[in-house]
Amino acid sequence: MWDRIISRDKTISCKALEEYQRLLPQFLEREPRHAAAEFTFIAKQAASYLEYLSDKRGALMREIAAKSDLWPVNLGLKVRVVKGKPVREITRLAFARNYLIELELNSQCDFPSAQGSGSHSPFRLAAEELYTTMLMLKDYCFPELTPWVKRLFALTVRMTKRNSQDWWKVAKIYLMRDGTKRRKSVSRSSDILASSTRYS
Repeated sequence: MWDRIISRDKTISCKALEEYQRLLPQFLEREPRHAAAEFTFIAKQAASYLEYLSDKRGALMREIAAKSDLWPVNLGLKVRVVKGKPVREITRLAFARNYLIELELNSQCDFPSAQGSGSHSPFRLAAEELYTTMLMLKDYCFPELTPWVKRLFALTVRMTKRNSQDWWKVAKIYLMRDGTKRRKSVSRSSDILASSTRYS
């Protein structure tokens, strides 16, 4: 269909576009479902491969996991009948606990994941992503030590309520470089960044 849509023949192209418009509702209904199913399959496979690597390359995976605060693990859910009533219980919980402990997860983590708080607030997520970005920039080798870079390197890790305003002043300059649109989208993040108890 795409070849017909981009055809130089206007008659063919117009007919293909009309067909696409008729089929669009079906695409919008089916494609997200297919994409979600495929993505779920990939995520489960990736988590399984990480378990395999942890067995075969334990030292390597512990080094990586130590610097992460979250880790993908395959969990399940099954129904068990207790006193005649169905009860849902999570499977592989004991495995997950031992697995993450053996990986030494989060033992040397300076880069918190935005998903770690479990918050669905876009402003909270933006604030946490911003903090992670600033941490990554602190490890970047800048070609020139500008006044902003010097202020960035001077920030104390980790961020706490006490020094959060110092972090925000440096972060705000970083955001302003990309224009007012991006600045507006994260403007509320400064308040959340400063009041967050996650880093205290």
